[in-house]
Amino acid sequence: MQFLGAWMVLGAALLTGQGVASAEQAPAPFPPGPRALRVGTSEVRAAADFDAGLAFDIPAAQVPPGSWVLLTPSYAVKGTPPAGADLGFSVTYPKGLAVEASNGQCTVSAATRTVHCTSPAEGARPQMRVTVDPAAAAGQVLDLTATVDPVPGDSDPSDDVATATVTVVPLEAHVDVTAPATAREGQVFTVVVHLRNDGDVAVGDEFRGSVIMSDSGPGGGGELFRWVSLPPTCGTDPASYQCGAGGTVPPGGTKTYSFRLEALSGAAGRVFTMSARWDPTATTQLQDAVRVRILPAAVVARPVAGGAPRADTPVVPADTAPARPELAATGSNGVLLGLLGSGLLGVGLVLRRLGPNRSRLPRTPA
Repeated sequence: MQFLGAWMVLGAALLTGQGVASAEQAPAPFPPGPRALRVGTSEVRAAADFDAGLAFDIPAAQVPPGSWVLLTPSYAVKGTPPAGADLGFSVTYPKGLAVEASNGQCTVSAATRTVHCTSPAEGARPQMRVTVDPAAAAGQVLDLTATVDPVPGDSDPSDDVATATVTVVPLEAHVDVTAPATAREGQVFTVVVHLRNDGDVAVGDEFRGSVIMSDSGPGGGGELFRWVSLPPTCGTDPASYQCGAGGTVPPGGTKTYSFRLEALSGAAGRVFTMSARWDPTATTQLQDAVRVRILPAAVVARPVAGGAPRADTPVVPADTAPARPELAATGSNGVLLGLLGSGLLGVGLVLRRLGPNRSRLPRTPA
């Protein structure tokens, strides 16, 4: 019996050992936490760190009717996006704006007023040229809204939407062209183009102009005048010019361009017209012109041999009054008359002294 009891104890121990071993090898229905973290740890951390966001480089702009502004939405990606995720964003804009997109894979739909851009690279910056309707009322506020395309696992949805505000401001720009009413052949005269910005936003300073001599057709008449000097930022075409070089006229500012020209021989009787067309905005044109009537060169009489004057010699006008030879001749005659008068006066005095002496001579008796 003792022997049988020992075998029973030993068998129970063996059975108990096999049960423990089997329990350790069987899969648990909910694996413990530490073992789960060791499986796919990098993928879980990447999904937790991924974020896509948007921001406009210019969140607010003031634009006159008909003008435009460049807006650049920056699409930023942090971390590693989920495999197969479609990255991109959409921009919606209201009526009163027109949008063109470049520097990115963007599609513009004017019908739905939507721009959609795909930006697989981090930091993608497509440019959008936003133009205000020329008929837009000053003071109107127009918002553009950019929204990130939904991506699973985005850890920070707060930066998924960005807004840019365009405020329509009045355009108060003026262009004036001034010049003398007349100029003579051979005379240098000055034409001034004056740009003035009375608005609240800077505008471009580029403008184009043209020159017309009457009876010579548009852009013609270059043989009737010559450029003496032009502003350094203007072209040298004798019939037309372009100035500005991409500068701006600031709010309340002015810019002045001076042109010096000379009317050549043969231009008398013609009308010189110089115009300037200023485009302070992309779709706004302001124009002014000035007309200068060309007169013949000044003609003065010049003495010739024999005393007969000739009046067929033209003289180029100068800043000072021309010499007056008739004044010099009048002065010479005055000197001669003075000398002659003095001589006659001396003779008269001598005769007067001799007169009494002759009356005191003794008379001869008859």
